[in-house]
Amino acid sequence: MHQLRIFTFLTLLSFSILANANAKPDPISSDSDYTNPDLVFRLLLAEIASQRGELNLASELFLDLAKQTDSALLAERATRLTTYTRNGTIALEASKIWNELNKDSIDAQQALSEILVANNKL
Repeated sequence: MHQLRIFTFLTLLSFSILANANAKPDPISSDSDYTNPDLVFRLLLAEIASQRGELNLASELFLDLAKQTDSALLAERATRLTTYTRNGTIALEASKIWNELNKDSIDAQQALSEILVANNKL
């Protein structure tokens, strides 16, 4: 039964990803200081970690960056990475932040709902 929930969650999330494959991402807010060397370093570290398959580390870094910068894009990236890590705690936190920062996003609402269902929180 647990495997069925996980499979359903992953399937629904993948459909959501595919539906937005051609959508343009929201522009990064100009209020954030993206020239901060520490911020740029951690962003690059998160991207390199995700490219090398260190998805837990990458999702944690993206989540921390999303909190620091209030970036919906970084929260979305953290949420999508947790699809593969199956880390319910980070997934839930990242999706809540994504949903708060981008209240009009159907994808953010759908991801949050799916994660709540997968974690028996709904």
